[in-house]
Amino acid sequence: MPRFLALVLAVIAPLCAKAETLRLATSAAYPPMIIHNGAPPVSGLEGDLLAALCARAGWDCQWQIMPFDAIFVALEAGEIDIAANSLGYTAARAARVHMTCPYRPSSSDGAQGTFYVLDPSHDPRSGPIAVLRETLHATALARAGLEARPFSDDHTALDAVVAGDIPAYFGADPAVESYPDRGLLAASGAMAIESGGTSIAVTPLRPDLAAEVDAQLANLSRDGTITRLTTLWTGTGVDDPIALCDIGLPIS
Repeated sequence: MPRFLALVLAVIAPLCAKAETLRLATSAAYPPMIIHNGAPPVSGLEGDLLAALCARAGWDCQWQIMPFDAIFVALEAGEIDIAANSLGYTAARAARVHMTCPYRPSSSDGAQGTFYVLDPSHDPRSGPIAVLRETLHATALARAGLEARPFSDDHTALDAVVAGDIPAYFGADPAVESYPDRGLLAASGAMAIESGGTSIAVTPLRPDLAAEVDAQLANLSRDGTITRLTTLWTGTGVDDPIALCDIGLPIS
């Protein structure tokens, strides 16, 4: 083969290589973090962040929507590669899958979940509480010694409250705001939920991928992309998001 042709092939071969296809997953819409109408495309802060990350890494990233309680199981089995759903960093989650360093801290006044009831006179802590399975909200109920009834999605949990099967729900306000019968429910107090900040989850079966996601998030922090996106979607940017990696994270 002529030397010139060999040089040309050496240059264009990487350009012709097929991009690696990665499977991204999320659950119910959680604006402004995750926005979708029940199917891809996915937008919002994390939708845009993953789009920027995949573009920088040269990956062909395909979103799929699945129940929240299936996300960590699918990551552990390698059925999906990356998940984003405003996932709080906890040691318990980090023991199951690779949790990136948080790209966004918990709110300064502490993240909270809200109790919702059908009967405003009911004390939500006095009986069973519907909650989304595998969430920080479910963990918070367990820590408080409250009786949790886990569901695979928020709207089914809220249906149970509206039907009178369970007297209270504990979860995130955006899930209730998008519920069709929101007007029937009354907020009835709040309780803290703990995490070390918001992270991206990666399958533990791909340590190479986990390392690359960490590296790309660091790049997106240093070039200002994360600050720009958090400001765009939440109104509040983070000056140096990657510095969150230096913060102790052992929250069980």
